[in-house]
Amino acid sequence: MWKKLIGCMTAFLVVVVVQAEEKSDLELKLVAKSPTVTVDLGGKTSEEYTKELQKDLDAAKKGDPVVLPAPLKVELELQVVNTSKKDVTIGVMGDVNQVNFTVKGPSVLTGSPLLAFTTDFRLPQEKTLKPGESYTMKIGSLVDGFRGASRMIYLTEAGKYTLSATFQLAEGEGKGPLLKSNTVELLVKTK
Repeated sequence: MWKKLIGCMTAFLVVVVVQAEEKSDLELKLVAKSPTVTVDLGGKTSEEYTKELQKDLDAAKKGDPVVLPAPLKVELELQVVNTSKKDVTIGVMGDVNQVNFTVKGPSVLTGSPLLAFTTDFRLPQEKTLKPGESYTMKIGSLVDGFRGASRMIYLTEAGKYTLSATFQLAEGEGKGPLLKSNTVELLVKTK
């Protein structure tokens, strides 16, 4: 019975999200509006803060009730640019499209908080980009994954970090192109 129900649901959820003939029709640009960010260590040393945060992330992974610190505030933009000479239609703001970050630097911790999500399937909204046009997503904190909330990224030590992103598109019932961004540098200061 479940297979029939899932099959029926799938038939109704067929969405064409990208109508680009080639992956090269779209470019993903990551822009750091403010390349310097400050991490509040709460009066602890970087080592103490990292050790305590890792302990909390491990507990959260096991399902223990812990309150994780808010993810780092950033001022970033992710731009999907139509580099072709024709109109390209993409889907935005739906469950099928996910942004994921790759961060490298002195001390990067990640964790997946136990969050409740509704079971509804959020369809993307179609956006047609004319040649040279872009669609911009503002990124206010280092959180990514499902609905932009399933993975928190923490930078726990001062220094230079590199950040890049991917944006998963969909075509029909399956995955479409995976767009990869350029790499930007973030300078992290601690207080």
